[in-house]
Amino acid sequence: MEKSSDMKWTQGSWNVLLTFLDFLCPCSSKLEISFMLYDAKEGNFISECFTIILPYFTKHVDGDTTRNSAIGNQDQRILFTDLGTKDLEREHLFLLCRVVKVGPLEPKETLGGRRGASSTAVRQMYGIGLLNLSEFLKTKQFLFPRTGPFYSSKNIGLPEDSEEKQTFVTLYSLQDESVDQLVKKLTESNYTESDGDLRSQGLYLSVQFLCGNFDEVKNTYAHLFTPMPALIRKMGFPEVIFRDDVRNDLYVTLVGGDFSHCGRSDKNIEVRVCLISENANLDVPHSISVVGSKTFKEDYYLSTVYYHQDKPRWFETVKFSIPVEQYSNIHVQFMFKHRSSNESKDKAEKPFAISFIRLRQSEGTVLRDGQHDMLVYRLERKYDELDFSYRTLPATKSDLDMSGWSGMASKSLIQSPTGGFVLSSKDYFTIRSIVCSTSLTQNVDLLGLLDWESKRVNLKHSLEALMKAEGDRGGEEIVKFLQHILDALFSVLINTNDYDQLVFDALVYVIGLVGERRYHNFKPVMDTYLHSHFSAALAYQKLIPILKDYVDNVEQSSGKLLKALKSLEYLIKFIVKSRELYMQLKGPTAGQERFQSLLRALLVSISSLMLCRSDQSLLCQGAALKYMPCIVGDVMIVFDAEDLS
Repeated sequence: MEKSSDMKWTQGSWNVLLTFLDFLCPCSSKLEISFMLYDAKEGNFISECFTIILPYFTKHVDGDTTRNSAIGNQDQRILFTDLGTKDLEREHLFLLCRVVKVGPLEPKETLGGRRGASSTAVRQMYGIGLLNLSEFLKTKQFLFPRTGPFYSSKNIGLPEDSEEKQTFVTLYSLQDESVDQLVKKLTESNYTESDGDLRSQGLYLSVQFLCGNFDEVKNTYAHLFTPMPALIRKMGFPEVIFRDDVRNDLYVTLVGGDFSHCGRSDKNIEVRVCLISENANLDVPHSISVVGSKTFKEDYYLSTVYYHQDKPRWFETVKFSIPVEQYSNIHVQFMFKHRSSNESKDKAEKPFAISFIRLRQSEGTVLRDGQHDMLVYRLERKYDELDFSYRTLPATKSDLDMSGWSGMASKSLIQSPTGGFVLSSKDYFTIRSIVCSTSLTQNVDLLGLLDWESKRVNLKHSLEALMKAEGDRGGEEIVKFLQHILDALFSVLINTNDYDQLVFDALVYVIGLVGERRYHNFKPVMDTYLHSHFSAALAYQKLIPILKDYVDNVEQSSGKLLKALKSLEYLIKFIVKSRELYMQLKGPTAGQERFQSLLRALLVSISSLMLCRSDQSLLCQGAALKYMPCIVGDVMIVFDAEDLS
């Protein structure tokens, strides 16, 4: 079997199969063990989180090691899927293991040592571990599916050839640093075993790398999928997007904050995260997805708490699964509360501040990916759960700047109509967000195109912006709205005369995008649209002349012509379908002479192109020879075969 380093450019989709074998830990409290993929160079999570909840521990001592037997003989198997070639090329890809203790609030010096019963449940970070997957990828072997686009007899690997070796991941506790600071130290090799007081504790894991998409590896290695492992997806779309992959997921990462001006002394800050329905003024139930041995829904998420820390950095991600119809009328609420190590005092604690962020932006787009600097509002009087008047206030620093209130002499005057929420100008809270949706767009220009009739003044810009979509996000936004974009383009083409060439170029761009490997699964969507939804009966009257003009002026438009010839198959399909629709509406002979004349002139121009001897025409001639055979069958539907020959 070939090593992964030798197969770097032959991989497509791949997966990480993780088996959780055992856990060494003396802590008797309830624990949450989470696993996620992490890019240390970017400092970002790249996968969802898988969480194992261990409600109790039965310990036995084996020599000098305290071994937790709560897991028993039932191992936990996790498949990190949706990974692609770009993930394979990540220089510092790690598996991050995070252990959280749930119980009474304790100083870090005694964390995990308390045995007394308590009804208080506070989440505290117990320890973290890291497994360097980049190093594994250099030495471990891939399992390849026997069939599919990534099969090669040269590098096929059979299941029995795979060596599944165990590895031990050491746990490290937080000293005076935050989670992200400790992770940075560990990934930069600035930590040694003597630095972590939990070095005798950790997790036994095994790792396998499976090459191919999920269906391929499942069919080839059925024994690895009995029982089915938990599927953990990327926080975002895979490199190859499947047309039936419907998602409306929001990922919010709690980065950190500064609450040192709140006037409190205990500084044990917990964040309660939930969705609020602005129609009902209530929490949206079951909106938070927790993926584990059993996937379940929660109404809210409670962060970890850092003892006596008024500038916490959480490094925790919350996943919301939200129906698309709810995005317009909901926001994410962040409620801040002090937690006390005294049980009676803790029960009496009330929230002291709040932040929020809207999911639907003012221009109609969904919340943009990236970091958001949130405003923090103090609760000035007894907290009223039914007071949502903060919704009238700016949510982020950028909102504040745009509102014009940022220039106020005293920002403490910024408050809600009820007076219950007042801006705490010296405190801050930071989050990062990723929206992974097949129904919502973050692209205001794309939204302008889809709603072009009410935004005609920006139509030229919207068409040009469509063809300038950069990076993976730009392509994703186009293919997931493919049918709506095609409808808009043909509507502009038929109902206006000012943008015909721009629309043609945009159509060519979209056809070319669907032809790329990453989006090849959307070709059936294009076919379905063509046969079942396309309705522009007059489109051929504009498409043929523009294409002919490009051919006749190859020296001035060789770049545009080359792109058009590469998209010739679907251009002709649209032309032929348009003509068929016209004949259905007007009769089989209506406009026949004009259509035959237009198409004949185009074919003659392409023939003349082959005689051109200029340097600009060479690539176009090659493209014509390559793609002309693809259109013969469609052209013969509406054009005389003898004339065509």
